[in-house]
Amino acid sequence: MEGMGAMGAIDDDKRRQDRQVESIDRAAEDAVTRYFEKKRRAEQTANELFEVHTAKKKEAG
Repeated sequence: MEGMGAMGAIDDDKRRQDRQVESIDRAAEDAVTRYFEKKRRAEQTANELFEVHTAKKKEAG
């Protein structure tokens, strides 16, 4: 019967490790999503600034 307790403990440890891996995976996905969203916003801002700059050059020139 002692062997059964050890197997249960091993199974519990495996489940705990699986949950940790899932948590790390979710955190990594969230980080990547935030990175690409920030990158997209930065590119959008750069494009808007370039449009304003181009418009001002046309007005001045």
